Amino acid sequence: MKRITFIAVVVCIVFGATSCAVWRGPHPMAGPGHVPHGHKAPPTAKMPRPARHEPPIRERIDPRGLYTRDARNVYYQGKKVAKASVSSFVDLGSGYGKDMVNVYYQGRRIKALSSSFVNLGRGYARDAKNVYYLGKIVRGASPDSFRTPRR
Repeated sequence: MKRITFIAVVVCIVFGATSCAVWRGPHPMAGPGHVPHGHKAPPTAKMPRPARHEPPIRERIDPRGLYTRDARNVYYQGKKVAKASVSSFVDLGSGYGKDMVNVYYQGRRIKALSSSFVNLGRGYARDAKNVYYLGKIVRGASPDSFRTPRR
């Protein structure tokens, strides 16, 4: 405090002010956390640290499958599956998955009927119109009579 008063008086004398008011208190340019020299800072409540951005928690849709989901997206081996509905998505196994509208093989949408799509195993699947092997249509195969080949 004495330094501020002394500087103010010197400034008044040097510049020839006829009347000089001495301002007492903290420096007007000091911020709210300013502590004068030689004084201890007042006790303050600790401010909570801002929360870090946590990555979304992904859950495995089927314990044996490769599809996972969080609150907003479905993923196949960590890559986002485009246009997949999180709420209705089902992992069918062997890389196949479906939601209410679309069918997917290894995270890519294939042209198949979701309502009748079934995984047959060993890479084969069928819907009401076609038989699929590794996500591609098997030409000439009838979905009603098709059986998966034995090893």
